[in-house]
Amino acid sequence: MSGVLFMMRLWKYVDAKKLDNKRKANIFLIMNIILWSGIAFLLSLIAGVFCGYSAEWVEWTVIITGYAGIGIGFFGGVIYYMRQA
Repeated sequence: MSGVLFMMRLWKYVDAKKLDNKRKANIFLIMNIILWSGIAFLLSLIAGVFCGYSAEWVEWTVIITGYAGIGIGFFGGVIYYMRQA
């Protein structure tokens, strides 16, 4: 549920700007992808402190960050935007 609240706040921020709907959607999706990837990267860094940094850790960090950015950031943002429109 917190992801929906996060996207709702982000959309309200972008919606307040004086832009056309296409640009608002583009900015919303880009910001959503960057923020969800950043959250996943920070959580991976925290996990690396406890588990140790290695080549395998770097591999999993890239995979987790990519999947969070595309899966939650992009597809979640598109579904959220479609529900708003």
